[in-house]
Amino acid sequence: MSLNHPASTNPIAAPCVMVIFGASGDLTKRKLIPALCNLAGDGLLSKQFAVVGFAGNDFTTESFRKMLAEEVPKFATVPVSQELWNWFSERIYYVKGDFGDIEAYKRLAQQVADAGKEHNTQGNRFFYLAVAPRFFSPIAKMLGDVKLTTEENGQWAHVIVEKPFGHDLESAKQLNSDLKKSPQGKTDLPHRPLPRQRDRAERHGLPFLEQYHRAAMEPQLRGPRADYGGRDGGRRATGRVL
Repeated sequence: MSLNHPASTNPIAAPCVMVIFGASGDLTKRKLIPALCNLAGDGLLSKQFAVVGFAGNDFTTESFRKMLAEEVPKFATVPVSQELWNWFSERIYYVKGDFGDIEAYKRLAQQVADAGKEHNTQGNRFFYLAVAPRFFSPIAKMLGDVKLTTEENGQWAHVIVEKPFGHDLESAKQLNSDLKKSPQGKTDLPHRPLPRQRDRAERHGLPFLEQYHRAAMEPQLRGPRADYGGRDGGRRATGRVL
């Protein structure tokens, strides 16, 4: 079922491979995949798209797809037709690995390349870190080490981190500093969406949608000012995305 929002107000996202770190967690099956299905149902998700899950659980691509097929209907905000799910599930892959294992990132890089070739995603990459804040910096560094955040020949790569961004102002500043040291990458920090973006996100049932459109539909936005969720005494920490 489609949410039937006018295409003129929601342009189609650019081709890309989306990598979800922490993909075996609840956020993926409860929020991320249902939201992507909503986008696909409304014709807002590029046909040239793929999802690669990365986590330490003992899934294969086949068992990961099966788990999502069983779980996603429980949390989808609108019914997902079998035809839509068949199309979408063929674009889902899984790589098992530890967040600190360079060999796992090499396997991830190969899977991203294979998925990109299979679905013609034009070399664009979008990394969504649905993990605890302590993993943000190590993951960003590893992605840089295996050149997954390298941008060349018009291709783009974004790393998006989930809130909370640190536990206070000082830890948020330190995390921001660490991320800026990550090789090659452009890192998008969670920020307050504009009213139109917030409305678009609420219609699809997930604030992450605003961040996805920021990364996948507006790759030219590299270096805007961002507000993120570190707080200290009621003050909101602010910083600049890489």
